[in-house]
Amino acid sequence: MPIVSTAVSFVIALLAGAFGSVLGIGGGLFIIPSLTLFLGVHLKTAIAASIVAVIATSLGGGNVYVRRHVADVRLGLLLALATAPSAVIGALLATSVNPRVLAAVFALVLAVSAYRMLRGRRQAPAAPRDKGETAGEGRLRMRDRFWDDASRQTIVYHVRNIPIGVGASSVAGLISGLLGVGGGIVQVPVMTLLMGVPIKVATTTSTYVIGITAMAGAFVYYNHKPSYIDPALAIPVTIGVFLGASIGSQILSRLSQRLLRDLFTVVLLVYAVQMTLRIFGIGGG
Repeated sequence: MPIVSTAVSFVIALLAGAFGSVLGIGGGLFIIPSLTLFLGVHLKTAIAASIVAVIATSLGGGNVYVRRHVADVRLGLLLALATAPSAVIGALLATSVNPRVLAAVFALVLAVSAYRMLRGRRQAPAAPRDKGETAGEGRLRMRDRFWDDASRQTIVYHVRNIPIGVGASSVAGLISGLLGVGGGIVQVPVMTLLMGVPIKVATTTSTYVIGITAMAGAFVYYNHKPSYIDPALAIPVTIGVFLGASIGSQILSRLSQRLLRDLFTVVLLVYAVQMTLRIFGIGGG
């Protein structure tokens, strides 16, 4: 790659890493269309670079969230058991799925998720754990509180609908393997809307999980003959995303729960529009 293209890809990845880390979506949402639009990178090569960069996002932001006890590690590992295998399936299917059909389904999922997030933005934080929890959820001993720097208080919540959340997370893994977007675009709404997890815990846990999911998908893209992973593109993108994710993890603690939810809703709507345009062959689909 020319020096200018390398520099542009690095800047794109830096911004994507910061925003992706804050929202728990990995940055692929911004990396893939930016690389294809501004640098003319082949879509599957851009997806492969993005899915490698997602791992960097998780390493750069996830470890910070774990040390600060914001990410729910047990919940994340449980969801990873569902996302990792489906990410492999998604990556294997990526070469044969009609992109317009995939874009149509994905646009619908995003639009519905954005609508649900808008309806739920006025809801109060999840209630404390009660005696009516199921025996299975009790045995899992999920964490139910975290310290929120923005509000300066301990937020108490109750993880619910665990089987449904695990099943829905497999869809997130499938999308991660197919599109290289990290899976958080689905996983965060799953945790907040279905599982009763506060948005800040959901985004940080997603950042922690997407690295595990992306590793599974990256293995498939790397072993494809010829390999879709171009080191000349993947290296500057990965470095940029790692630095951006580290910066984003510092920003997150200063954001309020409502602002974070609103930011994520805007991202959902923008990506839904992007996928809709791709159905009609607009935007390099």
